[in-house]
Amino acid sequence: MNILWIKDNNMGHEKQVKVLLDELSKNNALNIDERSIKGSLPLFRHIDEVSKSYYDVIIGAGHKTYPFLVNIKKYQKKHTKNIAILTPSFKKSDFDIICAPLHDKPKLKELNNVIFFEGSLAKVSQTEPDHKSSSRLITRDSINMIYEGLSCKGNSYLIDMKNKKNNNKVVNAVNELISNKKIGYVDCGEVVKGMSKMKLNKQNIYNEVYAEVEKVAYQLNKLL
Repeated sequence: MNILWIKDNNMGHEKQVKVLLDELSKNNALNIDERSIKGSLPLFRHIDEVSKSYYDVIIGAGHKTYPFLVNIKKYQKKHTKNIAILTPSFKKSDFDIICAPLHDKPKLKELNNVIFFEGSLAKVSQTEPDHKSSSRLITRDSINMIYEGLSCKGNSYLIDMKNKKNNNKVVNAVNELISNKKIGYVDCGEVVKGMSKMKLNKQNIYNEVYAEVEKVAYQLNKLL
C-alpha cells in the first residue's frame, strides 16, 4: 500500500500520524513517502513534487496539511483515500475518512465519514514498568502527553491544576478524566497563608491501558 504522508512540522501532530501508521503496518505492507510543508504564509505553502496516479492513501494531521490532502487526491487513482487526522475546519465532506477526538464530536455530528477516538493517538505499551518508572508526572496543558501516559502501564498524575480557560473543550475532557479517576493528580492547597500542602489523588488501579490507536487502526483496516 503506497502512502503519502503530508507533514506540518508540528511534533504533536506528526507523532499521532506515526503511531497510527506503525499500527497499520502490523497488518499491511506500507510504502510511505513523506513530504514536509514549506513556506509560512498560506498562499506560499508548498511541498516537493509527488507522483500522480500512484498513492493509495494520503494522510496528514493539522490545518496546514488538509488543503494538500484534498488537492493531491484529484491527481491520484480512483480508489485513493485521503485521511485527515484530527478535525478539519473546512470542506469536511471532501475527506474520505476523518479520525477525530471525541471532544470534537459536536462539530462532526452531521458526517458519516468519521472514526472517533478519545484524547489523542499514542503508542500502546502493556509492559509492566519497573519500580522507578511506575509513576509519571504530567502537566495538564498537553493532551498528547496525558494520553501517552494513559496508554502505558503505570500511574499517571497531573500537576499544575490551574486553568485560565475553564470552558475549553480540552480542559473539560481532562476534568472528566480526573472525576472518573482515569488519571491521578497532585492537589496543592494552602493550609495557612504562606504554607501549603500537597495531596496525591490516585487513579483507579483497575483502569485499562488506553488503546485508541489500535481501535482506530482496526476501523481503518476495514475501510482501506
